[in-house]
Amino acid sequence: MPMPTVNDYLQRAVAALAARDMNRAEKLTRDLLAKDATNVEAWNLLAYIYQEAGQPEQAIEHCEAAVRLNPWHAAFVAFALGLFLFLAVFGIPLAHEDDALRAVRAVAQIRERLTALGEELAVPLSFRTGVNTGDAWARELLDSLSA
Repeated sequence: MPMPTVNDYLQRAVAALAARDMNRAEKLTRDLLAKDATNVEAWNLLAYIYQEAGQPEQAIEHCEAAVRLNPWHAAFVAFALGLFLFLAVFGIPLAHEDDALRAVRAVAQIRERLTALGEELAVPLSFRTGVNTGDAWARELLDSLSA
C-alpha cells in the first residue's frame, strides 16, 4: 500500500474537521506537518482547529507561523493588497451562550496581532474589522455555503 501523500493528509484532516472530529483533524494535520513542516495550508488548518477548540492563542501562533513561512502565499498577498476577506463564524453549527463575546474578543485579538505582524514583516497593513449578528444572516451564510 502506497504511503499517504501530503495532499492525502490534508484531505483527510479537512474531512475529519467537517465531521467535527477535532482530535482526528488535529492528529492528521500534525502528521502532515511532521512530513512537511513548510506546508502553509496545514499551519492554517491547525490554526482553525485550535480556534474551533477555543484556544485562540495557539490558533494565532499557528496562523503567524504560516505567514512567516510564506508571506507571499496567495491568501496573504491578497490580504495585504486589501483583496482578502476573512470571515469567522461563531455559533455554527453549535451555538454557545457567549458567541457574541467570543466574536468581539476574536476581533480584538486579530487587530492586535495583525498590527504586530505588519510591523514585524515591515509591511504596512490596512484592515477593517466588524461583528455582525443575527439568525437570518447565519442561515443565509449556511445556504450559500451548501449551494
